[in-house]
Amino acid sequence: MQSLPGLLSDWDDHLRQDDSFKIGIVWAGGALKHDYLRSSTLADWRRLWDVDGVSMYSLQKDDPSNQAAYFDLPLVNIAADCPTWAQTMAAIEKMDLIVTVDTAVAHGCLIK
Repeated sequence: MQSLPGLLSDWDDHLRQDDSFKIGIVWAGGALKHDYLRSSTLADWRRLWDVDGVSMYSLQKDDPSNQAAYFDLPLVNIAADCPTWAQTMAAIEKMDLIVTVDTAVAHGCLIK
């Protein structure tokens, strides 16, 4: 897949300056009837913040993304500025690792 330049122009400088290992996370599914079987809360993922040298980026969409607003650990909410799938793909491309329960995001990693 070709790079998606310019789709994250507001984030490009920030991401370039972040020399940490960048982890994009999606902790809940979206619109499927049985999402409760694969979804979790952001608080369930707290142990990821125990890893030194990482920056955590939320790629979470929809209602579960609201958990990021009151989460007490450093989490960059890049998804808020990715209203299109192309912008989300551009954000995925900038991450070093994606940890997700949502297969759409996982498939986006394969295209990369």
